Amino acid sequence: MRNPRGPEPVSIELTDRQQTILAEMVRSRRRPHDEVHRATIILQSAGGARNRQIAAMLGISDITVRLWRARWAK
Repeated sequence: MRNPRGPEPVSIELTDRQQTILAEMVRSRRRPHDEVHRATIILQSAGGARNRQIAAMLGISDITVRLWRARWAK
């Protein structure tokens, strides 16, 4: 795998409770698709995945991943 280029993404730390809630959201069949994507972005970010990796996995832009990662960090 290539070395990632660009700045290090914003670090995400989750409590056990946050991680449980987000995992439940990801598994939900009734939640809106965009909420599931957001929960997946945060879980993957906390797991150390880079923005482009998450974007490719979800079929979305890396700008969207960067936006939600930054929103969660605030």
